[in-house]
Amino acid sequence: MQCSTVTLAYTSRGTSTSPLLEHEHLSQVGEQAREAWITVFRTFIVPEQTDEIRAAYLGMEREGQRRVEYWLSVLVEEGALADGDNTRRARFLCTVLNGLSIERALPAEESILRSEAETLHTAVDCVLSSPA
Repeated sequence: MQCSTVTLAYTSRGTSTSPLLEHEHLSQVGEQAREAWITVFRTFIVPEQTDEIRAAYLGMEREGQRRVEYWLSVLVEEGALADGDNTRRARFLCTVLNGLSIERALPAEESILRSEAETLHTAVDCVLSSPA
């Protein structure tokens, strides 16, 4: 699943939810991620790798990469990010998102949403603080 198709849902910072609601939210998040990855496997991995399948997947991948590169270029224009290789930065961020989406589809502990947020913050910090 490429970053253009990854949906990340997080509870609001600083708010407290009941353990029951948190557990229910976590199970819905995991279920959605599993359904998405099952679709990706059935669509792009299980079938014979035809030119049509490759083109469809690569089109999604390119669109996700393009979107992230665009967001990074806006940050560069606004002075929030140093000028540098946005293609490399976007590839890194998309790889992190893809990994998180796989992790989300797998069995996890209650703290998965918190650890996802921490991982995303670390990835963003790496991109924002890197010179290139």
